Amino acid sequence: MPTSRSSLPAVRAVRARLVAAAAAAFALVAMLIVPASPAAAAGGPAGEVFAMVNQQRASNGLPPLVSDPVLDNAAYQWANYLRAYGLFEHSSSAWRDSMIGGSGWVYSGENIAAGYTSAASVMNGWMNSAGHRANILGRNYVGMGVAYITGGPWGTYWVQIFAGSLPRVSPGTAPVVTGSPAVGATLSATTSGWPSGTSIGWSWQSDGQAIPGATGPNYVPSISDQGRRITATASGWKPGLYTSYTISSPTSTVTGGATSERLSGPSRYETAVAISRAGFSPGVPVVYVAAGTNFPDALGAAPAAALRGGPLLLTAGDALPAAVRAELVRLAPTRIIVVGGANVVAPAVLNALEAIAPTTRVAGADRFETSRLVVADAFSSASIAYVATGLNFPDALTAAAAAAHLDGPVVLVNGAQGAIDSASLDLLRSLGVTTVRIAGSSVVVSNGIENDLVRAGFDVERVAGPDRYSTATAISVQAFTSAPTVYLATGLTFPDALAGAALAGSRDAPLFIAAGTCLPEAASRAMTDLGATKVVLLGGTPALSASVASFQRC
Repeated sequence: MPTSRSSLPAVRAVRARLVAAAAAAFALVAMLIVPASPAAAAGGPAGEVFAMVNQQRASNGLPPLVSDPVLDNAAYQWANYLRAYGLFEHSSSAWRDSMIGGSGWVYSGENIAAGYTSAASVMNGWMNSAGHRANILGRNYVGMGVAYITGGPWGTYWVQIFAGSLPRVSPGTAPVVTGSPAVGATLSATTSGWPSGTSIGWSWQSDGQAIPGATGPNYVPSISDQGRRITATASGWKPGLYTSYTISSPTSTVTGGATSERLSGPSRYETAVAISRAGFSPGVPVVYVAAGTNFPDALGAAPAAALRGGPLLLTAGDALPAAVRAELVRLAPTRIIVVGGANVVAPAVLNALEAIAPTTRVAGADRFETSRLVVADAFSSASIAYVATGLNFPDALTAAAAAAHLDGPVVLVNGAQGAIDSASLDLLRSLGVTTVRIAGSSVVVSNGIENDLVRAGFDVERVAGPDRYSTATAISVQAFTSAPTVYLATGLTFPDALAGAALAGSRDAPLFIAAGTCLPEAASRAMTDLGATKVVLLGGTPALSASVASFQRC
């Protein structure tokens, strides 16, 4: 049964309560608060709700509400927050003020709902609840933002933000978008009729969702836009007045782009097997085997495996999984290399591997020495090398695919130290390395290590972004100029990316990482710019959801 609550404007800073219920249940809550500010009109089911609200207002003798990208964005951000954290509660007045207060909206109301599967059903629920109906038919409201997203424990989330405003700029014409709506093509927007002295700004939306960074009159659709429709929003600002917005008609559906496929198994070990089967035929010269429960020893193995033309498989620490054994038999390798000491890959596993092919163990006293030994065993020379922290996995894994593409190694260091160890310097010199690329910011690999590398005479480049996903994208963009096939793994756990980095490296393809439920905008843009036509997802839906497979942007 749907439930509802509402409160009056006089009750300020009202927070809705957390609702804990089954995902199949329906729920909705209405809240009125002050103050706040604007957003814009959405497409899809959210756009249907917007139209239905104005139909209800017309039937009751009320003027229509205007759409505003600031309000739409605020509604979307809150809906996404509810989905991500499995919550059902109202936004706070302070949060809404921060999202919309700078755009001229001076008071606001909010409706939320979860579990409803269509615009008609959620509107029926809202209109049959006094608090929600009061918001929809509010006489003092001028604008409304709407968001609809799927996923999370409730299955669907709906958010409406209503707002009133101070005097605004007289709006110009709705933008006209020209150009071909295709991935990689350029769309251009124009508008006219704004008062003299008005400054025009731009934003773009994909099926009503704001596109991060799209703030000019031109936009090039990415793979996250394929199958979706694009709108452009013009914002007009003038001193002494609040900003007004006009939004274009949506384009036709964006064509082109990339397809996705998935390599996965019921466990990390079988996923690594699926990755191996997709990329390697029987008779490989080598197979690297590493513990599937411990990333440090295996981080440097991917470029070594790619250089030698073999896959990287994972094993349990105390026993060789049957699926892994079967894959090794199929591969019939000339040699097996176990990465890591007896404390991570037990002698019993080594013995089982020996029964398949000659097996050697490469292990040092710690993860850093193991990394150096793996590199020294595989590489006789290299002009370029990546240096990454061995204290965490994301940067090193992405660097592994880039390093393999450039025929170079990844050397792990203790990034928290203020100086690089002499053994790593000696290794880089012995290989003839001239260029060192540091994977990650100074937070993960210190400035002291960078300075030591510069003083040692290397040409040093740091490749980093504000987070692991941006760093991964920056590494791939720097190393690759084109890539018809790209690989994508979760950035939250390491096993799938370990095996995937070896395959990506062997195919001269980049490895990107993503959050579990969406594709970072920087990754989507980079894949588009590299000309990707196929994206290979590494791991099952618990690791990378169906939304990632359809390139839904974060």
